Amino acid sequence: MPGEQLFSEAEVTEIVKRAVELQESGRQAQEYVPGVTRSELARIAGEIGIEVAFLEQAIRERLEPRQERKGFWQSLWPGPVERVVDGELDPEDYDILTEHLPTRATNAPPSQVGRTLTAKVMTGLTMADVAVTARNGRTRIKVSPLPILPLLFGGQAILVSAGIAGGILGDKGPFMAALAVGIGGLATGLGLVIGGLKHTKKASNELAAKLERQIIDERRAKDAAQPADSPQGNS
Repeated sequence: MPGEQLFSEAEVTEIVKRAVELQESGRQAQEYVPGVTRSELARIAGEIGIEVAFLEQAIRERLEPRQERKGFWQSLWPGPVERVVDGELDPEDYDILTEHLPTRATNAPPSQVGRTLTAKVMTGLTMADVAVTARNGRTRIKVSPLPILPLLFGGQAILVSAGIAGGILGDKGPFMAALAVGIGGLATGLGLVIGGLKHTKKASNELAAKLERQIIDERRAKDAAQPADSPQGNS
């Protein structure tokens, strides 16, 4: 339509993401259904002129991400992991999740408010915030890692080696020895950071997958028991 405001694709992504956040936290939260099905995605893409072939290619790349397309640190950094399960886990059954959440190290028990379960967990060297929300036939899992320890350990190694190297030079020691200590500490620190971030990313995905499997298994068990427990099954 002439004169209508236009938005770039990047702006559309941010606008939709923010609109979802507002709806989830607003008065319409109970009506919101998390996740988008493949057919719904195809309909939306068709409405904005995206051909099916390109949409299918984008979906394949999303399911099997090509790490070489990202920068090194961008591909390494552990962002939030989200999964949506087709099936609503009854909040009364959230205990099947809390039993397996590694919260002992954080000394922060899981908290449930309405249909949302939140917890601060630690698995291996990974701290993360976990949120599970069941609403309108679907259950969403979000694991937000907090890679504090890898950065802390790596930074400490770098600082210690820099201090030792500075001490060698301050005592008028050999420059090459100070350089070797500095380079060795830098390599060790970066190794700890990179290894820790990789571990954090892997652990976050594994935790999200584990919660997803538990929800699916519980839903299947409930569905299998429903006919026998229903009035029709008992008649």
